[in-house]
Amino acid sequence: MLRYSRILSNLPKDLFWLSKTKSNLFFTSIKMTDESDKVLKRPAEDSPGAEAEHEDKKLKTDPEVKKYSKKKVALLLAYSGKGYYGMQRNTAHPQFRTIEDELVDALLRAGCIPEGHAQSMKKMSFQRCARTDKLWMIENILDSINMHLPPQIRVLGCKTVTGGFNSKNNCVGRTYSYLLPTVAFSHMDIDQNDTSFRLSSETLERVNRLFSLYKGTHNFHNFTSQKGAKDPSAKRYILQMSCGEPFLQQNSEFAVITVRGQSFMMHQIRKMIGLVIAVVKGYTDEGVMEKSWGEEKVDIPKVPGLGLMLEKVHFDQYNKRFGGDGIHEMLEWSKEEEAIAAFKEKHIYPSIVETELNEKSMVNWMTTLKDGAKTHLPCLPTAREKKKKTIMAASGSSNVTEENAPSSYKKSIIYKTNRLLDNRKHANDIFEVLEYLQSEKDKEVIFSTNACSKIFCELLERRELFVGKLPQEEDLTQGDHSADEKYQIFMRHRYNNCVELLLENIDHESFQVKESALCALMKFAAAEGKHPLEILDFREHYNFPRYLIQAVVEHILSETADMSLLISRFQEFMEMDDVRYYVMSAVRYSISKIMAKNKKAVIPVFQNNVFNLLTTINVPKQASEMTNFLVQQKTNHEDWKATKLKLPGSMYKKILVSLHESILPQMSGAISLLALNGLFVLIHEHNFRDYPDFYKKLYNLLDPSIFHVKYRARFFHLANIFLSSTHLPVYLVAAFVKRLSRLSLSAPPTALLILLPFICNLIRRHPSCRTLIHRPSAADEPREDPYVMEEDDPGQCRALESSLWEIQTLQKHYHPDVAKAAMKINVPLSEQEEDISEVLELSTFELMERELKAKKDGIPLEFDLATGLLSSSKGVLGVHFSLE
Repeated sequence: MLRYSRILSNLPKDLFWLSKTKSNLFFTSIKMTDESDKVLKRPAEDSPGAEAEHEDKKLKTDPEVKKYSKKKVALLLAYSGKGYYGMQRNTAHPQFRTIEDELVDALLRAGCIPEGHAQSMKKMSFQRCARTDKLWMIENILDSINMHLPPQIRVLGCKTVTGGFNSKNNCVGRTYSYLLPTVAFSHMDIDQNDTSFRLSSETLERVNRLFSLYKGTHNFHNFTSQKGAKDPSAKRYILQMSCGEPFLQQNSEFAVITVRGQSFMMHQIRKMIGLVIAVVKGYTDEGVMEKSWGEEKVDIPKVPGLGLMLEKVHFDQYNKRFGGDGIHEMLEWSKEEEAIAAFKEKHIYPSIVETELNEKSMVNWMTTLKDGAKTHLPCLPTAREKKKKTIMAASGSSNVTEENAPSSYKKSIIYKTNRLLDNRKHANDIFEVLEYLQSEKDKEVIFSTNACSKIFCELLERRELFVGKLPQEEDLTQGDHSADEKYQIFMRHRYNNCVELLLENIDHESFQVKESALCALMKFAAAEGKHPLEILDFREHYNFPRYLIQAVVEHILSETADMSLLISRFQEFMEMDDVRYYVMSAVRYSISKIMAKNKKAVIPVFQNNVFNLLTTINVPKQASEMTNFLVQQKTNHEDWKATKLKLPGSMYKKILVSLHESILPQMSGAISLLALNGLFVLIHEHNFRDYPDFYKKLYNLLDPSIFHVKYRARFFHLANIFLSSTHLPVYLVAAFVKRLSRLSLSAPPTALLILLPFICNLIRRHPSCRTLIHRPSAADEPREDPYVMEEDDPGQCRALESSLWEIQTLQKHYHPDVAKAAMKINVPLSEQEEDISEVLELSTFELMERELKAKKDGIPLEFDLATGLLSSSKGVLGVHFSLE
């Protein structure tokens, strides 16, 4: 069995997992020398338990080991599972070698983990998929690990992640691929063993059209054995699915199917591919795909597991939040793409092809598919049979009331819908369907919404809606219009009525109603794009229904209702490049309109909706990335791309000029920390040295709130960089040292473990500040501290006249780690700075957990061992008590 995987994630059970590793926040490598490597490899002892215990004690006490910090990292692992017994380690049966055994042994032999941790994986918190593993960051870590791995297993990348990183929870999407012989897409009458079969361009186009039907959100309960039809978790969102160009391997033609989605269930991908193969081969009608998303049970065939690979795990939100903060690395592997492709070409594809040609797993499966096609895939009734069945049901229930037939509204809507589409003389039935959109029952509204979507999408495709400037309905009797025109004008007005009702339902109390209305409106937008109802200037807007999108955005940006849940659903459509652009344009228009109406007053709900919508927008960095469109245009997009996505340089300059006057003054306290990263990028990458009173403003950000904010680690990391220069004046550094010392009196232990090393590092960089520690007059007699905490100007706060008596006070702190860190000022500070990256993301939970896991020595007690009750009359009990 062969598998190729990227970063670990929560995968279906029939796939293997990739390993993930843990440690602290930063990506600074600690160089391991030969001597430190020897520390990890000690002579064996008689008892394995004693050996592990001795190793743990040595790790805690040996200074050579302590300086090699552990880092929390994500490994990019590629492997072929052929010859192994799965991925997960099997300690009960070590003779069955697994991928994980090879990886752990390689980590141990490379010096990344101690021997005791290799034997007991809980010590390094190792677990597949969602947990972590602590590694020593040695020099050339990839080469060192791969040196001890077989050729079919390779660690291709290693990147540090945040302390709270969770590969399962932070993952927002996965991309899988499936390698199969193209004969699988041949007609059922063709010999399935024919290796000379070649896939035609027409068949490939049809295959991709069928795969595109999976795009969007559907109920995939029929594609797994774990979910019921009404289980909300059975709904999954597919972003893209397609089959690539075929290629030859050993004189047989193969192709790779790629699918990307937010998440997948067990066997879902294999059944998605199996159903399309069954349709292409002619075993069933393609309508069964839509039927499989309904509540009815459909038995769907499942292709063999050979060939299924995890290609990529997406961490878009993680990258957006942490990738550009100056601390963490982006979790993307573009630099490793060449190595990944080479590994697949050498170890994955040839092995899959060879196994397929020898064992013929796909050919054997197609034989079972042919034998059980009637059982697995019941053919859908023809349109005539469906119509007949619907009419009979409707006519038979004409006298049935709502009480004894709860589903009568469904029959009525279906009956009216089919009559309306079959014959124009029943056009007035549309009024009854639209009435259900205003029903007080959510189920009726949702069912009617779906019916309206079907009706008007089909009418748009038939071009039976009036195109151009729409005449008033009152003018139909007076104007010179043909019967066709009158029908088109009439239905166009009904279409407008439907859109208005659906827009109103976006404000409905029920989320299900909101969601169905939104999806229907976006279907209308796609249909209008193909068959426009307005005569537009194609040079500017092509035939995109921008007014409809603008109306949708205006209702999503409600002034009274929180639309965050609906906005997350709308994100599916924001993946399309043209929708994204016109949504951005509509947001701009809506903001100016609403703020002008409310005279620029604060509207919290509206502004929160705007923020939620804008944060879901990911603008492509390059025009070449723009390939996904709601409305496919026949004309060239190049001019449109260049002018729509990039602001002119003058606009960016205007924003920078007004930044410190219009934006930064509105932020105060801990919120201002978020601006530091932007300033860091300007100063570090764009030579922006003229920011007025930068250090004064940074000094004023130091208040007790910085110890309790979400961005504490980022703040201290950036502050450490800004104060790293040895050319800063002494009075300025002393002001920062003194202010931090004063704040330490009220800081929690987790913050103190950052502050104390930070203060010591500042003193190391600026030896002139040692006078704050060694001030002779400070110890003679108590006196008032000359430092002025309330002074905003660090040059006027008199910090150099003071001392660090606060640090001496912390030497009696209740937490032993804090007291130990504070005592470092009692001895001369070493020249080497302390690495604060290990404690930047230390949480109270981790601090408590570390204390609970620490082994405590026994506490000696002096007492007399009792040998009996009142055994002696001379004892304490014998003197005061008697049994008589």
